[in-house]
Amino acid sequence: MKLHFQTVSLFSIFASINGFNQAVIALQPEAIYQKANPAVVFIVASQNRKPAFYGSGVIISPTGWIVTANHVVANQRNVTVKVSEKVYRGAVVARDLNYDLALIKLQSQERLPTLRLQSIPPKIGQKIYVLGNPLTLEKSFTDGIVSRLDDNGVIQYTAPTNPGNSGGPLLNEEGEVIGVVSRGLRVARAGSLAPGIYFAMPTSKIQILLSTMRSVPAEARQSATYHANGLIQVQKGNYRRAIEYYNQAIRLKPRNANIYLSRANAQQRLKNYRGALEDYAQAIQINPNFSVVYLSRGSAYRLLKDKNKALQDYDSAIRINRNWGNRTIADAYYRRGLVRLDLGDKKSAIRDFQTAADLYSKQGNTTEYQRSLNEIIKLNPR
Repeated sequence: MKLHFQTVSLFSIFASINGFNQAVIALQPEAIYQKANPAVVFIVASQNRKPAFYGSGVIISPTGWIVTANHVVANQRNVTVKVSEKVYRGAVVARDLNYDLALIKLQSQERLPTLRLQSIPPKIGQKIYVLGNPLTLEKSFTDGIVSRLDDNGVIQYTAPTNPGNSGGPLLNEEGEVIGVVSRGLRVARAGSLAPGIYFAMPTSKIQILLSTMRSVPAEARQSATYHANGLIQVQKGNYRRAIEYYNQAIRLKPRNANIYLSRANAQQRLKNYRGALEDYAQAIQINPNFSVVYLSRGSAYRLLKDKNKALQDYDSAIRINRNWGNRTIADAYYRRGLVRLDLGDKKSAIRDFQTAADLYSKQGNTTEYQRSLNEIIKLNPR
C-alpha cells in the first residue's frame, strides 16, 4: 500500500534563513481555531458493539489519512470517525507502540480538510494550542507553552488536557501540527494523573510511522531518523551532537540536499564557515533549484563580509521562486536590502525593504513589518 500526501513532507522544514531561526507568523487564537477545526476529528473505538474508547485525531491527507494516539484506538482494527457533522468508518493501518501513535484510513471518496505537519522541533517556552474532544466536549480549544523536550523530542506542555484530547493536535502559532497529544504523567503511588504534566509525540515520530506505509527502504527510514534527531539536538543548542547525527544520515542517503543544508546550518553556528560553505555547495549541486540553500548561504557570506557573493545568493533565492507564499521570501528581500545598504546602494535597499514590508504585512508579521519600516525611515527620513 502506498500513500500519496499533498500536505505532509518529511523535510519541508527549511523555511528560514538559518534553518532554525524561523520568524513565526503568529496568528490570532481565533484564526488558529478556524484554521484547525475542520481537520480535527472525534474517534470512537467500540468493543462488543459498544463504545469503549474515544479521543481525537487530525487529518493529514485529503484522501482520508488520520494520525491519532494508539491508546485511543486500543487493540481495535476498525473505528468510527466523526468529521464535522459526518460519520465515517476507519481502519487502523499502522501503529507505533513505543510512541503511542496510530494511523487510520477513512473509507471516504471525498477530499477532506487537512493540517500540515511542521517538522521543525518546537522551542521551550514556545506558545502552543490544543484542539480536541476532552470528556466528549467536542472541539474544545486551550493554550499553553512548551515546558520541556526530552532527548527523543517528546514534548511536555502546559495547556490543560483531559481524557478525550488524546490523539488531537498540538498546534504552533501558525496553526500547524507540531505534535500529537499523548498520555499524561501518572503519579506512581496514587496511580492518578499528575495535574499540569502533559505530553505530545513530536512530528518526527509521526513521519517515521508514515514512512513504514510508503515502502521506503530501511536505509532511507534510518537516515530520516538520524536527520530528525539532529534537528532535535539543534533546538537544544547541541550543534556538535547534531552534526554527528547528520553525518550518519548522509552516510545512508548521500544524495539528500536537505541533510547537507541542516549540517551546513549547524556548521555555521559553530563558526566553521568553510565546512558550512562546502555543505551548502553540495546541497546546491544535488538540487540547483533549492531556494532556501541560497538564502542560507547568503547569510553565511554576509557574516564573512563577502557582500558580493551574499548579494548573488539572495538574487538567486528570489529569482528561483518568487511565489514561495511563506515568510522566507520576505526575509530574502529584507536581507538583500541590508547587503545593498552595505554596498552603498541606498535606492535599491529602500526598494527591498519596502517589498519586505509589504510581504510581512500580508503575512501578518507585525514585528518584521515594523523592522522593515524602521530601515526605510532611517534611510529616508522626512
